[in-house]
Parts: sequence; structure tokens; C-alpha cells
Amino acid sequence: MNLTVISGFVLAAAVVWFGVLAHAGRPEIFLDSHALILVIGGTVAAALVAFPMRQYGDLFTFLFTGILFPTKRATAKVISQVLMLSTRPEPSAIDPEIWRKFHPFLIEAYLISARNDMTHAEFKMILQGRRQRFQERNAWEAKILTALAKFPPAFGLLGATTGMIAMMSNLGGGGKEIIGPSMAIALVATFWGIALANLILLPLADRALRINSEDAKLRMIISSGLILIHQHTRPNVVFEHLLGFLPVGERDDPRFRKALFFAQNKAAPAAKKTAA
Repeated sequence: MNLTVISGFVLAAAVVWFGVLAHAGRPEIFLDSHALILVIGGTVAAALVAFPMRQYGDLFTFLFTGILFPTKRATAKVISQVLMLSTRPEPSAIDPEIWRKFHPFLIEAYLISARNDMTHAEFKMILQGRRQRFQERNAWEAKILTALAKFPPAFGLLGATTGMIAMMSNLGGGGKEIIGPSMAIALVATFWGIALANLILLPLADRALRINSEDAKLRMIISSGLILIHQHTRPNVVFEHLLGFLPVGERDDPRFRKALFFAQNKAAPAAKKTAA
């Protein structure tokens, strides 16, 4: 579970409660059914018009598996996994328990490389194409969330407008006593529209952009490493090349040295056998 995201939502709820509802003279006014129906219902209706239903299924899956319960794929771990493959072992020779922990793109790309039925240029072209298409597909979640965020404030303004129209139409009969309460109800829709957009949808969109950016970086590391491995590059060269993707302060991770030592020890007997 992503405790950072959960904590953010809890804090947002606390801000709404202690910053608005708890000090309101009539907190129940913020639960006006007409305002909530207009903002939430209008947003859902506009969302269904804007995007097909299938993409919302993908969006909910992304929110659940990518944001609330993400799989941790640290850059250091992925680099270590690539180094483990730098001696070009047969996929069947890799421990299944270890193999299942590899990044899915690393597994897919290495199985392609292990077939040995394409040139370096062809292999590079395939990896670049798949990485780019996956990045384009992943960008849809952030685009959908950003697009949805513009609907609640608009429907909130619509609620304020309709409330003011109703207030003005009754102004002559009720006098000034109805102006305050009617204006408050009219602005409730605007409040929930702004809150829904800025406390939920826009933060989720920014989070989706960050997740996609981090995943794109991991796929670039995997592609760069496997292209070198496909060219039979020595493990130490692969190692130094992959470290270039990390800040200087993160290059002393002991997992790197351990993975490199393992790769070099595996590569040395193979090199001697080839020389003989």
C-alpha cells in the first residue's frame, strides 16, 4: 500500500473538515443534494462523453495497482537484474523465483535477445518501438485525470449560476432574509467543484505523470543494457554504462558491486573457453 498517497488523502479530508466544515455555522449546508448531484453527476456524465468506457477500466486498474498498491521497482534493483543477465545465461537456467521478480519489460526483451535470430540494429529497433508504444499507452491515465479535473469546477460554477438565478427569481417575494442562505447554497457547488479537482483529480494526474516518467526511465535502462548485452559487451562495460543513469551519490550501492562480481566470475570461464 502506498502510504504517501493514503496519507495525502487523509490530510486532504482533515483540511476540508477542520478548515471548512468544523467552523461553519451550518455544516449541513455543504451536503446540499442539488450541489452534489450537479457537480458529481455532471462530471460523470461529461467523462462518459469524453472517453470510452474501456479506458476507465484501464484507469481504475492503474489507480489500484500503480498508485494505491504499486510494485516497487527501484532503479538500483533493475540495474542489478540487468547485470545478472550480462553473461547471457539461458532463460531456463535462471532460478524461477528470481526470474519472476524481474521487471516485465526486462523479461520480455531478454527472451527476444536470447533467440539470437536478429541483428543488433533490428533488436535495438524492436526495443525502442515497444518502449515508445508502452510510454504512449501509459500517458493516457495522466491525460484522462487531467481532463477530468476541468469538469468539477465548471459544473460548480454552473451550480452557483443556477442557484443565483433561483435566488433572484424569489428575491421580490422573500426579501433580504433569503439572500444570505440562498447565496451560500449557490456557492456550495463551486466549493465542491474546486475541492474535487484540486484535492483529488489533479494530484492523481501529477502522480500518474511521475509514475510514467519513472517507468520510462527504467525501460530506457533496460533497453540500453540489453542492447550492450546483445552485442556481447563485457559486464564491467555494461556496469559503468548503466551507472550513468544514476546520480553520483547513488552509484555506491553495494548491490551493484555484488552483481558485477557475480557477472565477472560467470563471464571469466566463458571467455577462457572461447579463447581455448
